[in-house]
Amino acid sequence: MAFVSVIIPTYNRALLIGQTLASVQAQTFSDYEVIVVDDGSTDATAQVVAGFDGNVKYIAKQNGGQASARNVGIQYATGEYVAFLDSDDLWLPDKLARQVACLRDTKRQWVYCDTELFDDATGRSLGRYSRTVCRPQQNFVARELLFGDFIASPTPVVRRSVFECVGWFDESPELRSREDWEMWLRIAALYEVAYVPEVLARYRIHSGGVTFGQDPLTVMHSRMAVVARAVAFAPDIYAGLRRRALANVCVAAGGSLVTRGDLGSARVTFVRAMAFWPLSGRAYMGWFMTLLGRQVTRALVAALLWVRRYGV
Repeated sequence: MAFVSVIIPTYNRALLIGQTLASVQAQTFSDYEVIVVDDGSTDATAQVVAGFDGNVKYIAKQNGGQASARNVGIQYATGEYVAFLDSDDLWLPDKLARQVACLRDTKRQWVYCDTELFDDATGRSLGRYSRTVCRPQQNFVARELLFGDFIASPTPVVRRSVFECVGWFDESPELRSREDWEMWLRIAALYEVAYVPEVLARYRIHSGGVTFGQDPLTVMHSRMAVVARAVAFAPDIYAGLRRRALANVCVAAGGSLVTRGDLGSARVTFVRAMAFWPLSGRAYMGWFMTLLGRQVTRALVAALLWVRRYGV
């Protein structure tokens, strides 16, 4: 039995999963097992994984989505803790060592860390994830987490017994690619989290990513479904924050629509945000920006994103 079970769901990632597995095997912490759950790949993923011997287990299943693959991985895990890593992302060598030490020091049930975004085509760093999200300073993060996911998917390490309390990943199609946020909300409702404020993972941005190019309105409805499930799971924590959280979802969708140049749909979405939360300053600002014309609005959005990411 390993101390940490590393669960890697994959689907047609033959070109990238080798780098992912190599980053795991480069860990300075050695008491781990790797469980690769192949969600019905039709490329050479199986052959690439077969080239990694030792503590790498390969499990093939019919295609059912990333949540389904993660659930299979949890069922096969033997470790006291489980760590999640998508098959296109990378870990830095001290990732597990630093997080396991943090868990032992804090006696908490789960931990996450910062990560670096990078462009797959050029390898260029796109900045720290913590620069693009608002991370709370306290350890009980449930309320802030409902307003936006600041726990990047390749970063958490969770005690396996936690899933006996909160359940498995939700496999509903409407949550696809957001099932991790929904899971973190369930865990956060019951457990304080530890945080290592270091970049210990790298999140790959590329056209083959599951969230790349998704329709903003589809994403909006999926995020609304996450909020609804969180409220149903822990109404005493989340119910009073529901309308403000939904406003945040609409504001984010409006921003994406502005970036695409669809100012009409963006304007409607910002108005919807105001209806959910009339005190949302970002909704009013976004609505006003849509009146300035496509070129001016997109330039302003690009400038705001630059400032937020690089802090200049």
